[in-house]
Amino acid sequence: MSAGYYYEMKKLTLFKKSDLLIALAAAAAAVFFLLRLFVPQGGGLTAEISRDGKVIYEKRLSGIADREIYTVGGDIVVVVALYPDSAQIIESQCRDKICVNTGRLTRAGDTAVCLPARVSVTLKGEKASDEPDIVVG
Repeated sequence: MSAGYYYEMKKLTLFKKSDLLIALAAAAAAVFFLLRLFVPQGGGLTAEISRDGKVIYEKRLSGIADREIYTVGGDIVVVVALYPDSAQIIESQCRDKICVNTGRLTRAGDTAVCLPARVSVTLKGEKASDEPDIVVG
């Protein structure tokens, strides 16, 4: 039996059906985690505006109908827009505007800081006390 005859008889395939199923499962998991990462987390968010490390304003975002503006006065004025699902520093008199370029905060733990004005905006989320932070094993 020659080598050429052997390869003609054996049907070579690039992928098996099981390989395709594993690839589809991995793609579905990737899409799920990407959606979870980029879709805003709605209910239960609270915006906390601080100056010099002290909370000066706190608002539950679900209680906002359309948009609410909060202005932090001082040497450098900072304007914060609160939405039903997010918060954003929309204007600042600081020179570099990094705080404005941070964009919308949409998830619990997101923070925007204007260092020259010593102002920060942080989103806090509610979590049930029996909900685990992480599951191992």
